This record gives sequence, C-alpha cells and structure tokens, in this order.
Amino acid sequence: MSFSRSLPVVLLILFSVFGFSQTKFKKIDSLQAVVLKAPEDTNKVLLLNKLCASISRLNGVDSASYFKYFRESIDLSKKSGYYRGEIEARIAAGGYCTTIGKYSYGRNILNSGLAKAEQMRDSSNILATLTRIGTLYWQEGYYSIAAEYQYKALVYAEALKDKSRLSSVYNVLGNIYIDQKDCRKAVLYHIKALDIRTGLKDSLRISHSYVNLGISYCICHRYDSATFYYSNALAIQTKKRNKIGQAYSYDGLGNCYLLKGDYQSAIPYFKRAYVVLKESDDINERITNLNFLGKSNLKLGNPDEALPYYEEAKTMAESSNKLIELKESYVGLSELYELKNDFKEAHKYHKLYTAINDTINNKETIRKVSSLEYNRQIEQEEKIRTLETEKTRIAHEAEVKKQRMIIWLVSIVVVMVLILSLFIYREYKAKKSANEIITLQKQEVENQKQIIEEKQKEILDSINYAKQIQNALLAHHDFVDEHLPENFILFKPKDIVSGDFYWATEVKSYSLDVQASEPITNNPQLFYLACCDSTGHGVPGAFMSLLNIGFMSEAINEKGIISPELVFNYVRGRLISSISRDNQKDGFDGILMRFEFGQDKIIVEYAAANNAPLLISDGKLIELEKDKMPVGKGEKTESFKLHKVNLKKGDMLYLYTDGYADQFGGSKGKKFKYKPLNDLLLEIHLLSLKEQSLILNQRFEEWKGELEQVDDVCVIGIRV
Repeated sequence: MSFSRSLPVVLLILFSVFGFSQTKFKKIDSLQAVVLKAPEDTNKVLLLNKLCASISRLNGVDSASYFKYFRESIDLSKKSGYYRGEIEARIAAGGYCTTIGKYSYGRNILNSGLAKAEQMRDSSNILATLTRIGTLYWQEGYYSIAAEYQYKALVYAEALKDKSRLSSVYNVLGNIYIDQKDCRKAVLYHIKALDIRTGLKDSLRISHSYVNLGISYCICHRYDSATFYYSNALAIQTKKRNKIGQAYSYDGLGNCYLLKGDYQSAIPYFKRAYVVLKESDDINERITNLNFLGKSNLKLGNPDEALPYYEEAKTMAESSNKLIELKESYVGLSELYELKNDFKEAHKYHKLYTAINDTINNKETIRKVSSLEYNRQIEQEEKIRTLETEKTRIAHEAEVKKQRMIIWLVSIVVVMVLILSLFIYREYKAKKSANEIITLQKQEVENQKQIIEEKQKEILDSINYAKQIQNALLAHHDFVDEHLPENFILFKPKDIVSGDFYWATEVKSYSLDVQASEPITNNPQLFYLACCDSTGHGVPGAFMSLLNIGFMSEAINEKGIISPELVFNYVRGRLISSISRDNQKDGFDGILMRFEFGQDKIIVEYAAANNAPLLISDGKLIELEKDKMPVGKGEKTESFKLHKVNLKKGDMLYLYTDGYADQFGGSKGKKFKYKPLNDLLLEIHLLSLKEQSLILNQRFEEWKGELEQVDDVCVIGIRV
C-alpha cells in the first residue's frame, strides 16, 4: 500500500486514540482533584486505587505517576490499618507491572500482599495474587514456577466457585502449554476457559479465548481452525472498538499466513497491528509484532527491511527480560546475518539463541510442569477425602443428637404407654381373639409379600437374561475396531435393556445386489454399521430392537440386499407385515452406513431415517442429508434414498439417537437440545476418541444431575 493511500487510515486511528486518550485524561484530572481534597481515611485509599487503575489503562503516561499514587495508597493503608486496601493496591500494581514488563519488581510487590492476605485468610485476594504472580513468571518464561502458582490458584478458584477467575487460571495454564508446544492440553484448557466465559456472556474475554485458541491451533498446524477463531475475535474487538484487541487478532491472522508460507499476505496484517501497538504499553505484544515483521521480510529475502524490526524487538526484550520473545529475535538476527554473509554476527546471535533455548525448553522444566498437574490431581483427591471425612463427622454428630432426641421421646412414650396399659389391660382378654385374627391376617400379608418378591426376582432375572441376549446381538467392540480402528461408542440405556441399539456386520464377497440394477465393485469387503432408536424403551423397546436387528441381518446376510436404502425398504416391509396390522406405528429411526474398503480409498454410502449423520471436516460441522420418515409405518411410503459421503483423512463422523439431546437437566431443568450437542462435538473433535467419549459422558451426567434419565442414549464417533 502506498503512503498516500494509507495516510487517511493512519490519521483515523490516531484521531480515535487521541480522542479516547483525551477523555481518559479528563477522568484522571477529575480523580486527582477529588483525591487531593479527600480526608486521610479508607475512602481515600479506594480513590487512590481507582486512580491507579485509570492510569494503568491509559497509554503514554509515565509509569512514575502510577507508582507515586501506588506508594501513597500503601502508606495510607498501613497508617489507617486498612490492610485489604493495601492488598488490592498491590494486586493492581502487579497487573500493571505485567503490562510494562517490570516482572521482578511486580513479584516483590505481590509477594508482600500475598503474605498479608494469607495472614488475614482472605481467600479471594489470595486467589487474585497467586494468579498475578503466576502470570509474571509465565511472561518471563519460568513455566514450572508459573504452573505451580496457577495450580495453587485453581484450588482457591474452585473452592470459591469464582467462575470469572477460574477462567483466568485456565487461560494462563493454556498459555503455558502453548509455549511448551503441547497443543492438546493448550486447546483443552482454553476450551474450558471459553465455556465459562460464554456462560458469563463476557464478550471481551470470549475474544481473548478465541485468540488463544487460534494460537493453540497454529501449534497443531490446524491453520483453518486458527483463522476461524482469530476472525471471531477480530469481529468482537472491532464491535467493541478495542484497538489493542484488534492488534492481537491482526497478529494472529498474519501468523497463520506466515506459517502457511504466504509471507506477502502476512505483512499487511502485521503492519495493521504495528500501527496500534507502537502507541501501546503492552511490551509483550509489541515485541511479538516486531519479530513477526522481521521474520516476514526476511522470508521474502529483504534482510535490510527486516533488520530494524529485529533490532527494536531485541532491545525491548533484553530490557524487560522477555526470554521467549528474545529467543525469537536472536534466531531471526542469526538467520539475517547469515543471509548477508556476515557469519561472525550470525554465529554470535546463534550462540545467544541456543543459551536461552536450553534455559526455556530443558526437559526438567517440561517434566516439572507435567508433575505439577499430576500433583494437583492428587491434592484434589486428598481435599475431596478430607471434605468427605468432615461431612461424615458432621453427619455423625447430627445423628447422635437425633438419637438422643429419639431416646427422650421414646422414654416419654413408654411412660405414657405404661399408664395407658393399666386401662387397656381390662379389655385385653376381650380383644385376645381379635388379636389372633389380626395375627393370622398379618401372616397372610407376609406370605403374599414373599410371593410378590419372588415374582419380582423372577422378572428381574428374566430382564437381565434378556440384556445378555441383547448385548450378544449388539456390535462387539473388537469387531468394530477391526474395521474402524479409530472409534468410540457411548451407550447408556435408560433401563436394564434398551430400545436404542448399534449393530454391525460384514459382507465378505458379493458380485451383484439382488435388488439393485447395477453390479457392485469386485472388492471383497463391505462393512455395515447401524445406530438406531426403536419405538419405546425398556422391555418393549428391547423387543423392538431385537426384531429390528433380526430383520436387518435377514436382509443383508440372508437375502443378499447390500444397498443401505434397500435394506431399510425391506425392513420396513417386514415390520408392517409383522406388527403394524392394527395401525400400530412401531419401527425405528436410525442410520445404516456401508463402508467399502478399497486399496487406496474408502467409499461410504448410507441411508438415514429421521436421524442425520454429522461430519466435521477442516473445523466445519456439516449435517448430512436424511429422509424425514421412520423405518416402519408412517405418513410417507416412498423408497429411502441412498446418500454418499466424501471423506478425507482426519475427518470426524458422528451418529447419534435423540436421547442425548432430549435429556432434561441444567439449572432450569430444560432439554440439552441438538445445537449445544453439535457445538460440543465441534469443540472436542480434535481430541482422542477416548477423551471425546469421556467428555461426552461427563457433560451428560453433569447436565442430568439428580434428574432421571428420560431415554436411551447412543453416540458413535468415527475418525477417518
């Protein structure tokens, strides 16, 4: 872009920043006037802390002004004995030091506040201080220490049920794993943070999570997913007119192009961020942006244009002890001087890079961060055991009090009974015969009760045996794994037996579908997988599922019908002729998929009755086609359609019944619904199949809570 064309844009940005700054300066001037007139008490401490907060949010103000009011707040807090005000001033100052790069000074300030907060047992401010200290260590690249403080903070956040701060802790832990290149854990923690912030409807912090997920997916080399999250963040920041936030998103989008090798497209994004950041006190992002500009120009073969960016980044990183960013500057300068054939300078910067890289990425540091997560899990388990012990003790004391009360009441009753017995004894003989009759009646009731219990046991034994039969007909996991190695099956019947079922079979060799018009391929292996929801649940549903499995097996294995839509047509006909003579609409909704395994590809075809398969490809969720009619007697009688799916390696395919989405729960006792289920699948689709199954089961149980499960649940996930 030429200078004449870019000038209006630059002037517009500067005008916006200037106008915003003028408003802020007026607010600061007003606060300063109020502070000067305020009496020496706790209210003045609050005013001083508010003034410091306003200064910290304003670019271009000398930090000396901030620390002048900070020290005045500390002195007045000590003088008036208002220690909470002192702690909160130190927490705010620690955050300001993070922004301006004074990490060691910020930790000294925060450690003094932490000691006072612990002395006062102020859990809320202990949590805030631990989070700040951990963030400062993370900014300097001391990951094991940073993680240690964040896991301590996590204990307090969970105990206080402080969702906002819990999301902040998850956010920093995700960033630690970003810097250690552990993309799976980085995505996991940032998704946890995003879930909480979405629930709190905190759009600004939602955009921060989008940015961090963009970074995480870049590490995973999922650049399309990264671009998706960066673009979402930019949309929010643009709507909020948050210039610094836009700069973060611009840098992220530029980095996606940089990692894909499209350096020419990356530079305009980095320059947009540069225009905003050069007026900012955010040292960390400024250095990152300068390194991006240096690297992009260097990749384009322009070392002279890259040099001033790298030099400025190096100077800022050295003065603020930013090890991660300094490492990037050193390696960039080493490559730059090598390109210019200045091997002496290239060797000097390579040695500096190697020294920092060994400090940051040594195996002991990585091992310690992992062990901290393990130790934190152990501490959580110990905490749960302690709480359970305390709960048991309290329950025991309550039970003892209850027993004492019962003893007193029983004693009173006994005395009253003895008194009444004197009067009752006169009528005893007259009622003796009646009592004998009552005794005989009681014995009869006991006999009937025993008969009922025996019948109930026989019924339960029969149902459990039916469960064994049903389980034998369901697809065995080893059989599914043999054909689809990467899969999970989440199967949760409402009762002992289920109306939902999953079933699989294979066809070793066929040359012609007896009901199709064209010969199929000579490939000898076809694999079928069904995920279906029969009418009803419990015992009636189980009978229907056994019948439906039998008819599908009959169609494929006996009748030689191998096209999925024709299998559904056949089963529908058998159901109508067998059990739907009196206008009963029994049958099932479901999906039958056929996988044809060739030497270098997989052909997937399917039929779908009311339920649609889901495909997630390149971070996008696609609901595949379905027929809006059941397999059984319904409003429509036309033939089912055959659908084809084009898949590529890494795609996720999901099949599910309506039980998960229809489950009542949550704080308002409403249905989970399909869109939140699809969103959840999109969030977790990059995780391992085992982790996906565990998260789906955990989320279902959390949503259901104490409510009863309303229907059978079946969810199948397949990775190509």
